[in-house]
Amino acid sequence: MMIGKSLVTIAIVLAGGCSSRVALTRELVDKYGVQVSDLPTLQYFVSSQIDLRREHRLVDRQPQGDKLKGKEEIYREHVYVLPDTPGVAEDGNLDLIWVSFEKGSRFQFKYRCDPQRTEKTGLYYLTPDRVIGVDERLSQEVPLGMYVFDYRGEAYYSQNTDNIFLRVKLKDLIEIQETKRRIRGRKVK
Repeated sequence: MMIGKSLVTIAIVLAGGCSSRVALTRELVDKYGVQVSDLPTLQYFVSSQIDLRREHRLVDRQPQGDKLKGKEEIYREHVYVLPDTPGVAEDGNLDLIWVSFEKGSRFQFKYRCDPQRTEKTGLYYLTPDRVIGVDERLSQEVPLGMYVFDYRGEAYYSQNTDNIFLRVKLKDLIEIQETKRRIRGRKVK
């Protein structure tokens, strides 16, 4: 019986040691009085996996006698950020936050309300640098996606950016307590 109580105690300590991560909403920003200067002090986490892909070809043609010989190589790159990967804010304002998950790269998260959500608080969603049109998508030999991200100076594509938003540790936010008191004034006696 003693072993059972010890396991319960360990489970409670472990569960209590984890801080809760919550979606960063405008409601939280307002409630905790987050200012632009506070953005770099918060620890950010991505809610879902970010998948980026890129494909490029190298063609090397060399004249050999009266013929042109060459080879063509295709390189495919896949870069991804796993859910709950920590990141830091490098720039931004209260409507757009640039978050870096590694040095030399960053992603933009824009604040917007989601019509499918019942509450109107809105979230900071991953936002591509540009969206390509149908013609450019159809010209891709391998479907890479329609959302383009500038990652380390190169164009990477993603097929989906839905429901990828920023989360923060709730304990990192410090609630601003405001008290209100009406001054009634004074009358002459």
